[in-house]
Amino acid sequence: MIGFLGPSGTFTEQAAHSAFPTADATSFRPMPSIPAVLDAVADGEVRSGVVPMENSIQGTVHVTIDGLLARPTLEITREILLRIEQHLMVLEGVNGEQIEEVWSHPQALAQCRSFIRDRKLREVQFDSTAAAAAALALSARKDVAAIGPQQAAVEHGLAVIENNIADVTENWTRFAVVRSVGTGEVNTLVGDGFDEIEEKKTMLVVTPYQNIPGVLASVLNVFSALGLNLSWIESRPTRQRLGTYQFFVEIQTGIETESLKRSIGVIEAYGHKVHILGSYQSASVQGR
Repeated sequence: MIGFLGPSGTFTEQAAHSAFPTADATSFRPMPSIPAVLDAVADGEVRSGVVPMENSIQGTVHVTIDGLLARPTLEITREILLRIEQHLMVLEGVNGEQIEEVWSHPQALAQCRSFIRDRKLREVQFDSTAAAAAALALSARKDVAAIGPQQAAVEHGLAVIENNIADVTENWTRFAVVRSVGTGEVNTLVGDGFDEIEEKKTMLVVTPYQNIPGVLASVLNVFSALGLNLSWIESRPTRQRLGTYQFFVEIQTGIETESLKRSIGVIEAYGHKVHILGSYQSASVQGR
């Protein structure tokens, strides 16, 4: 069973089907939130979970990375890249001039900010793009449009009147496939939008033993000295005391490489805590 951020018709469902193309349709279970997906994997209710991790416009999905750290029995086993195209959908027979209000997920609304602002539309937030489409389909509101994927319009019988309305057309989201540690998942990569697997990545969380000036620089210097390249770094509050942070880093190599093993050993020797969130194969966007 594969859990994903639902309901049906979301981009995450598309990513889940890309990750598991041979799975039967009954193997996919929509869930109401990212924490619900992670909990289901941790509790053994589903074997795998698919959740959004990063968007090329809006950045990191913090509820995902924070949730992974809070559940140490989980690990990332794959990354999925998916092109995100946001469409404007309405009830059949409605035209764009009738629209005064738009419904969608906060991320989708933010990605289409210029489109919404130029048309002076009111915004109403929903838990997902698919939930907004479903609510519109059940309403009789001819003054409302929803923003979301083509599949949501198809599933709920809505008409798409504007295609790909995001402010930036090169809009991609990176999704994580997560499983419980030690379940035997093979780190293979599938999905839309990539040429071939170029390399592996490893995601770590470094929690400094104390908050002192230059602590991040000292950690980064270890990776640099051992010739390791970082593709992503972000600081997050420890939630223990104001002004204390932990650092999420993604290194462009697998956990099995000696240079990464040595760097982890050095960082831990400084007294810092290192948690491995996963080591997985990297995807490259087509044409890049």
